[in-house]
Amino acid sequence: MNRDLFLAILSMDSYNRGYGARVNVDGVNLGNADLIPRELLGITPSQYQTWQSVGFLRPCL
Repeated sequence: MNRDLFLAILSMDSYNRGYGARVNVDGVNLGNADLIPRELLGITPSQYQTWQSVGFLRPCL
């Protein structure tokens, strides 16, 4: 798969996980990419809730 197509798929996937998802996407891998959970990045549920409340993670909605 070419790089631009793969990056486009990653972008679409990022908008279909978490709150406000329009399509139910499961799994922890996308092609050769491993999807890292927020918890492993040190993002607390409180931080995530704050980001969600201001629309930081979902700018197009």
